Amino acid sequence: PQDAGKYAAVATLAKILLAIGSPLMWLALPLAAGKNFMTVFKYCATTALICLCIVAVFGINPRLFISLFMNINAGTYSQLLVLASLSMTLYAVSFISIASLLCIDRLKPVLLTSAITLLIAIIGLAILFITGTVTLHTVLLLQLLLGACLSGISLVFLYRASRTAR
Repeated sequence: PQDAGKYAAVATLAKILLAIGSPLMWLALPLAAGKNFMTVFKYCATTALICLCIVAVFGINPRLFISLFMNINAGTYSQLLVLASLSMTLYAVSFISIASLLCIDRLKPVLLTSAITLLIAIIGLAILFITGTVTLHTVLLLQLLLGACLSGISLVFLYRASRTAR
């Protein structure tokens, strides 16, 4: 039970990065509807930059930040904060790009992106279970890979949509 609470504290602190990207996502939607894709890409880059700065600060002394914000000693779990925060950074960027794609009625690319990411998740989890290497660290690495796929593929589709809109 204590280990679950420590991991929950790390995950909760990392999820702050999702909240940072949310306001920019709402600002990006009218721009996407107006086909102002360069500004949407700037919002994605701004979100990534802000979140990466926070990840860097977390990386300096993760135990300190967990202790400050969550008032617990997370012990060895504090080392997972950077991985979890990087994952949340990628998800924050993907939220903006996917919401923008939905705003311009590009449902097929969103479904394709989701299907590819789901397939990678299933294969990744199967490999982890078959090899017996299911640890919090390996699951967070898989989460990081999924975030990279989700944001990368959705940004490619958003870029393609911006090229056809011109």
